[in-house]
Amino acid sequence: MTPLIINGIELPIHTGIDSQRYETVGGSTTLRMHSGRAIKQTHYRKLSISISGSGWMPAGLAGLDTGVPVDVWCFQPRSILTTALTVTVTTDVRPDVAPWVLAYVRGEWVPVASVTAGRVVTITQRPDATQYAVYWLPRLSVLLDDIPEDLDATTGTYTWQITGQEV
Repeated sequence: MTPLIINGIELPIHTGIDSQRYETVGGSTTLRMHSGRAIKQTHYRKLSISISGSGWMPAGLAGLDTGVPVDVWCFQPRSILTTALTVTVTTDVRPDVAPWVLAYVRGEWVPVASVTAGRVVTITQRPDATQYAVYWLPRLSVLLDDIPEDLDATTGTYTWQITGQEV
């Protein structure tokens, strides 16, 4: 598993990183026209993240200043399915893990070459592919909520969770 990195610090595996969740927040409203037809008005879209762990070592996050944005290198991939050969991913990309692409060929997903420049991924065409899946690991600037941490003294297990929103 690719490590979780927050402000340049890799969280140790013993912190028991369990899960990560993305959710889109804010900036859109569904409106009804006079005829009753729905339209969606969107001003912005940002990600909310939630990462939790349960292990035999505390996460070591007490020193994070939750009043300023922190740099989070996520471990859960994001993906886009496409038939195009050029895709713009929706977040910055972790610099230590290049985006990767799979081509759907005769009922199977197979790796295919690609080149990335910033957020743009250019796929090397595979003539027998019907579609492509582009994957990347996001690097986000996030304002974090306060970080709850617990200890179950009977099992010696520490649990923690970070939640926040992309700036």
